[in-house]
Amino acid sequence: MLSLHSGDYQAEITTAGAIPTSLRYQDRPLIAEWETAPAPLTAQCLLLPWPNRTADGIYAHRGVCHKLTVTEKDRNNAIHGLLGYSEWIPQSHSDTSASLIFTDEPKEGWPWWMTYEITWTLDAITGLSATLKVSNQSAEDTAPIGFGWHPYLIAQGAALDDCILRIPEACSYLPLDPERCLPMGPEVPIDDLCTVATKSGQDMRGKLFDHCIHLGAEECYAELVDQRPETQGRGVALWGDKPLDWLQIYTADPSWGEPFPGWGRALAVEPMSCPPNALRSGTDLMSLAPSESIEYSFGIRAITPN
Repeated sequence: MLSLHSGDYQAEITTAGAIPTSLRYQDRPLIAEWETAPAPLTAQCLLLPWPNRTADGIYAHRGVCHKLTVTEKDRNNAIHGLLGYSEWIPQSHSDTSASLIFTDEPKEGWPWWMTYEITWTLDAITGLSATLKVSNQSAEDTAPIGFGWHPYLIAQGAALDDCILRIPEACSYLPLDPERCLPMGPEVPIDDLCTVATKSGQDMRGKLFDHCIHLGAEECYAELVDQRPETQGRGVALWGDKPLDWLQIYTADPSWGEPFPGWGRALAVEPMSCPPNALRSGTDLMSLAPSESIEYSFGIRAITPN
């Protein structure tokens, strides 16, 4: 475990997945923590080399059909990429930063050598931020690439039902098939039908979501704020730079058989570079030529009362 601290922030980065298992501000949690491995419900996972779902695990790239292992068997999808909580190699570590690397060899459905490098930085003002570099190490072939991150946000220890979710720059939402959580039509402008992304904020009490939101801003941004009067607006904010233009909003909840251990209800706010099924649709999917790289930047900070 790689420990970071700066000002009122503390974080723990694990080599299993190169993710934060704990992020606290003034000793109050900003992400859902868990006590025993493995991590539950894809918590904090880096979703590489694609986020979200691929229908039937089948896609074509440059005219060649590829078949991924179906990992969401009840919906017959390949989900959340290939890395999971693989063991990364630490490259450097200080009080305020940790860098790790992982090289993934070709495998079923993914015939490309890929290298992933991430640096987590903790700052007393801006909180926890990450810079992720993805490189195609294949000698000849261009590789498709998408990325997402799967943090469960906690508003400084508040129960989800005491919080409000705000996504100020939500532009449209992508209707998803309730049976397989795959796109089932074109994007629709944000309105009252998509209650998860109301401009004024969504009261989370009793709400269940598994929605995909498209953002219309230079920066991906969402915040979860404790609305109890005695907390004076404490909360947590998530951000991501372009090309992280999408958010998947998911509620872990006992009522549909997926409670988050120790919390019951918890909210995943997942920044993504492309929507569900992008390996098949091509929507916002990028390509990396041999030896080419792309970088993603994202992070989490505390919201403090004015």
